[in-house]
Amino acid sequence: MADVRLETAVAFYQAREAAILTKVELPKRASVTPATITRIERGDNVTIEKHFQIAHVLSKRLKVGFE
Repeated sequence: MADVRLETAVAFYQAREAAILTKVELPKRASVTPATITRIERGDNVTIEKHFQIAHVLSKRLKVGFE
């Protein structure tokens, strides 16, 4: 489980950096708090809805699956 959180954290960080958005700008556009961005990039638990909101702003597609 920790590997998935780490992969997600790195992916979101890289996407935010590639979009040239700060931890202040992204939450404003995604209608989330700056703390949510920090929690995601730290690998903490955040609702899937928040992940989808942020992915949309970053023009990314969020994939969720079971194996």
